[in-house]
Amino acid sequence: MDMNFTQFVGRLAENPRYYPARVDEQGRTIAARATARLIVNRIPGKDDGGKYDAIPIVGWGPHAETMRNYTAKGKEIGITGKLRHNATRKADGGWDNFYEVQIESISLGHDSSATKTAKAAAESGLTLPQLTGNLDALLNLPKVRERLRQLGHGAQLDEISEADKPATNPFK
Repeated sequence: MDMNFTQFVGRLAENPRYYPARVDEQGRTIAARATARLIVNRIPGKDDGGKYDAIPIVGWGPHAETMRNYTAKGKEIGITGKLRHNATRKADGGWDNFYEVQIESISLGHDSSATKTAKAAAESGLTLPQLTGNLDALLNLPKVRERLRQLGHGAQLDEISEADKPATNPFK
């Protein structure tokens, strides 16, 4: 039995950073890699109830591709893996030591509301500047409203009153 085994379920704190496969200076092929931080709840104790930990994770090869293609900030994932210690050489000649969980298996969970909203907006054909613009105007676009209702956010949309709706669409 392998003694180095970790298992976490949490949400990604950021979009994964993807590094494509490459060939190093010695001619060796280095597999694709994706890194991110996984937010997990801390076991409630006397002084730290409600706090969380950000666990650095890394996926190689097919796990990197899964992270790249199917995950984003807020995505719930479950992973199993091994805790690894690594060190990189700093510019001053010293070493930067760090720990990360090397993924051996990954399971995709539910999207957060923010992730669902961003996906719905993207499916409606909006650009990134539009996504970060006027949220009230964004929620009043017919395709976005329709997709949000399909995702189960109808009650929240119904709470937007007529007075909150902008008089003109700033995206035209």
